[in-house]
Amino acid sequence: MKEAVAVATKLFAKAELKAEMGFPVITRKFRSVAEAVKADLQRQRNSGEGKVVFKDYIAAIDMYLIPFFGSYNVNSIDYALLQQFTGYRRQKMKREPAKSTINTHTAALNRVFDKAVAQCYVVESQVPRLRMDRSNGVRSERRPDFSRAEYIELYGYMQGWVKEKVHTEKTRQMRLLLYDLIFILANTGIRYGTEIYNLKWKHLSLVQETVKIKGKTRTKEYLYISVNGKTGQRILVARRRCKKWFENIYERAYDLTHSTVEELIESGADEYVFRLADGTRTKNLHQTFRKLLNDAKLRECRNTGKNRTLYSLRHTYATFELVRGTSMHKVAVQMGTSIGMLEKHYSHLTVIDARDELSGQVG
Repeated sequence: MKEAVAVATKLFAKAELKAEMGFPVITRKFRSVAEAVKADLQRQRNSGEGKVVFKDYIAAIDMYLIPFFGSYNVNSIDYALLQQFTGYRRQKMKREPAKSTINTHTAALNRVFDKAVAQCYVVESQVPRLRMDRSNGVRSERRPDFSRAEYIELYGYMQGWVKEKVHTEKTRQMRLLLYDLIFILANTGIRYGTEIYNLKWKHLSLVQETVKIKGKTRTKEYLYISVNGKTGQRILVARRRCKKWFENIYERAYDLTHSTVEELIESGADEYVFRLADGTRTKNLHQTFRKLLNDAKLRECRNTGKNRTLYSLRHTYATFELVRGTSMHKVAVQMGTSIGMLEKHYSHLTVIDARDELSGQVG
């Protein structure tokens, strides 16, 4: 009995020591081990050594793995329970997950099991080890976007929509901000979400270059945007008219004291770009966008049968650039994606590119 008490006292002391040193106290519960894995991943991200995908692993642990497995002991998880998790995930997502999602969840889950083995909570041979899924999952397919005619139709509809009488000043401000956001997304390829929400004026830069064209001197101005998103940090080039939409946002922000948007950008201002006139930030623009599309009768993409979202404007950008003749490599770099991903989602454009040859109207 005395020996048992002594052992328990030592274990307790170790737990207290770990807590004092900032280390998580890990138990056999899946939640405890998963939280420790999250802490490891976050430490690596903070130090700059972690991979970009670590952010996705943390999200998978928080949103799917802990809610389902959290109360189980790690050594009690078997293949039967993993099958139940598959059904749980499908029900929670309300659709079949994509291969990339399955692989992210699998990688995150395997990291939790690795931690449990390291803590001697489970024997390696007993771990229901999963491999990356190469066959299941929804195959990537064409994404909903806007055709050029629909884009022009949306533009025309919005001219009156932003001027309509609305019940509150906030609703009016939301519509004005959405107007500028729509055209910035469609002319840059920025991801709606973290890339947009975290964008500050200091991340924008205006560069002027003087060139000679046919003996005449001409000044070109470029708007560069630095974003930090799913694939890490990158710099992209906005299309020419984008500066005007950023100016609109600046001119409504009455707390910004710079005389021009150029001075604001040059100063490296630390304020967020996408906010209402009084500085309020909002994550509800997707709801305003849904109402806009319903009012304009443009919610459903005619090519895919799917409902459009703000993310559809990124796909619209990709479509327009590829049809315009911009190489897949350049579009991939601009959008922070891979050529393979572009080929998956935009392979239908190969036919459009070859329309003259296929229709017999070459030359």
